[in-house]
Amino acid sequence: MASRFLLAGAAIFAAITCGATAGHATVFGGTASFTDNGPPNNGVTFSATNLTNPFATSSLGAGQSYVFTDFATILGTDNGSGFLGSNQSYTDSVSLNLSFTMPSNGSDNQSGSGNEQTYNTFFGIGAEISSGTITWNGTQITDGTGTYTRDLVSFDDGASAYVDIYNATLTQVGGYSSDSVSGNVKVRITDVADPVAAPEPGSLALLGTGLIGFGFIGRRRRRQG
Repeated sequence: MASRFLLAGAAIFAAITCGATAGHATVFGGTASFTDNGPPNNGVTFSATNLTNPFATSSLGAGQSYVFTDFATILGTDNGSGFLGSNQSYTDSVSLNLSFTMPSNGSDNQSGSGNEQTYNTFFGIGAEISSGTITWNGTQITDGTGTYTRDLVSFDDGASAYVDIYNATLTQVGGYSSDSVSGNVKVRITDVADPVAAPEPGSLALLGTGLIGFGFIGRRRRRQG
């Protein structure tokens, strides 16, 4: 008999806790920063001319993703000089940092390299052909959406999310007299686990009342027996 009361109490507890987490939707958001880490005077400078800051996803359930197609627009500027017909290639270390405040504190700091190549052509004074790339460190994953690196971010409240940061191709901007390249970095955030919901005080009170009631009934039946 007592075991049946305990099972019934466990069922009440399961119903309360499941009800607290069922249908939960999570928003992931915070602030972002992009940094060119040098080395200094390396012939090229990378900067974020358009950065999604602050950022926030829509409400996501476990397994759902949100894509920022243009999370950051990266501009690379060739500060070096070269002779006609020469080809220069410059590389700097760069990083993209996401500091989460939703659903709670968490962070992702992804480092990589920015490269710009400039060819000084023979067919015109000051004419150049430039291109570049942003490539992130870590294991490269390639699928139908592009090539990216993936980090698993864990949050203080028990939530977790994949952060995928995509490599970017930089193309020349400003015509053949320009030595600047630009391109967009895409970011995808996937909800892996929602926050662990703590039962509300009212739910705990209900559970306690139910268990006390079961104990009283069990004690009464034992006396009657």
